[in-house]
Amino acid sequence: MWALAGQGGLSFEPAELVRFATRVAVYRLEGRRFGVTQSLTDSVWSVAATLEAALVPLGTRDFRVELCVRAHASLLRPRFEIDGFGAIYRVPPGGMAGVVRVAWRID
Repeated sequence: MWALAGQGGLSFEPAELVRFATRVAVYRLEGRRFGVTQSLTDSVWSVAATLEAALVPLGTRDFRVELCVRAHASLLRPRFEIDGFGAIYRVPPGGMAGVVRVAWRID
């Protein structure tokens, strides 16, 4: 399988130590199976919305560390199937992640 994705979103910082963000991501997924007598491929689109809350415990003009909690929900949930076998992969309905982000600015 491989995926190609793009996303866009908005970010809001009500204070120096806090940041909120929302994004919409669009994924193009392709699965390929190589068999003895034939090759099988399938491709689908997936769309997911993401919300993120971040605490910035260390931040300067050129460097910052963020501790984030991110949740996402799949709005379009495709699946890959094999005839006679059923679904072999389905995009999950949602999930959560903890993220540590380190960023620095280069002028």
